[in-house]
Amino acid sequence: MTYSDRLSRSLDQLQQHEYLRVQQLYQQDQKRHLSQRIDRLERTLRSRDRTIQYWKGQFYTLEGDCYDLEGRNQDQGLQIRDLRRQAQGLPP
Repeated sequence: MTYSDRLSRSLDQLQQHEYLRVQQLYQQDQKRHLSQRIDRLERTLRSRDRTIQYWKGQFYTLEGDCYDLEGRNQDQGLQIRDLRRQAQGLPP
């Protein structure tokens, strides 16, 4: 084997080693980017979940207020009916 052949082989090995190193660095970079993206998506999901829970609470509060108002309206409707009957001289 000539000096030129050995040099060529060494350069090929070095090139292969560098290629593998660059590939490894690229994969690590990809993993880091994916990890960062996953973290951002998880934060977004948690934020959206908090927003949903807040609005559910608002909805249930409003729904409860509506039931309260409906109950009051029914009570006042009964009171009006009773007052009209009294005005007409009828028993409530």
